[in-house]
Amino acid sequence: MYQLKETEFYNTPNGDVMIKTDQEPLRILEETGDENRAFISSFISYISTFYTEAWNTLCLLYSKKEPNRLNYEYWITSRFIRCNFGEYDANAPDIDIYGRFHFEEVKCPLRGECPYENIICKPAFNSSLSFRETNVLRLVIQRYKVEEIASNLHISPHTVRNHIRNIHIKSKTQSIADLVDYWHTHNLK
Repeated sequence: MYQLKETEFYNTPNGDVMIKTDQEPLRILEETGDENRAFISSFISYISTFYTEAWNTLCLLYSKKEPNRLNYEYWITSRFIRCNFGEYDANAPDIDIYGRFHFEEVKCPLRGECPYENIICKPAFNSSLSFRETNVLRLVIQRYKVEEIASNLHISPHTVRNHIRNIHIKSKTQSIADLVDYWHTHNLK
């Protein structure tokens, strides 16, 4: 899966989204192409997990495009980027080395009037753990290894690692000790 990290976006005057990563040359976000599809797929996975309200709103907004899945996913990704990242800033990337988003104040003629303000632009971060993430965290706290968690929950080790990564992002933790503290602080069962 495409790694969302160390990425800078900016919007052109004609509405194109430009992507610059640390490892790749500057490019335009487009609907097709292997690199674009990998990026869009990872981006959608991220916003559907961490920005649920924005994701649901974008899905409704572009629902007429859904029969053409590539076009549908392209417009959702493009809109989210255009509403939250816009200025080129070489000093601080929009997605940092840990894959965290850093939103910018985008110049928008509808600022203060847009019905999607604080929904699509400046969206709320979803920090609540899903049922599956809570189950994974419970087993991590009990010192099960990734392979044992995968076997126990009948999922792949890759999926377990993704859940653990998402738990760290949602809980703003970096270590197992931090996760133990998070578990007890939030009285999880």
